[in-house]
Amino acid sequence: GTNVVPRDETPTLTNLDIDKHESSRWQLLAEIPEEEFIERVDQRVGSKHELTAGELVKIGKEIRRKKMRKEKLADTPDAPEWGGIFDMDGIYRADAISPDFSESLPIESIDLIITDPPWGEDALGTYRAAANIARRVLRPGCFLAIYTGKMFQPEIINMLSQELEYVWTFCVYQPDSNGRINKYHLYSTWRPVFLLRKPGPLQEMIWMPDSVKSTRDKRYHEWGQGIELVENLIRSYSKPGDIVMDPFMGGASVPYVARMQSRFGLA
Repeated sequence: GTNVVPRDETPTLTNLDIDKHESSRWQLLAEIPEEEFIERVDQRVGSKHELTAGELVKIGKEIRRKKMRKEKLADTPDAPEWGGIFDMDGIYRADAISPDFSESLPIESIDLIITDPPWGEDALGTYRAAANIARRVLRPGCFLAIYTGKMFQPEIINMLSQELEYVWTFCVYQPDSNGRINKYHLYSTWRPVFLLRKPGPLQEMIWMPDSVKSTRDKRYHEWGQGIELVENLIRSYSKPGDIVMDPFMGGASVPYVARMQSRFGLA
């Protein structure tokens, strides 16, 4: 990418003269509200970095996906508040990190949990909440599969293994991902998923690989993942008629795949 804004100049649509470009990529940027564009630039590179044409286009694509998600969800009915009793294939609104929420869930009522909590240091409490939920609701011998970032894996696995038995780490290779770890000059192209198990009798399973190739799916949620690993996990670690739970639902891929495989989804 060619630098289009110098370090000492704050990038805006006006000083970039975006509306005078005629290519479809620049037209996409020209439709962005000025305030939202500046906010996205600040989030991505800030004022201390040069802004490249490639980064501008990436900002435009992010905002377009956000607009499309909003349009897709415009007619979606609001999920009801969690009241302590769930219906099969139900989706509810609740504070999943609250101890009151985990204590309100039926004991040993779930056959598999697959979830993807928020990542980052400020969200580590979500993993402690996931461990508490899994300890309470999983039937003995059943599994929790949980996505995680790479930066705080030692802290996360320590939280989870206080309640459950560590089993394995899956690799989700995402060739369309090139997130930067600037401190160490790394590109992040895969996602770890921890598999843990509640103590109990070993259930019947089918063979599955511990890595999959997957593309990210941002149609329904900003941090949406592909469904390839979810399909394998549900097929291997549950059976038709089982209940599969996602306590940190984003774009509803887990209950969707559960229903497609003749399971009940709960989120």
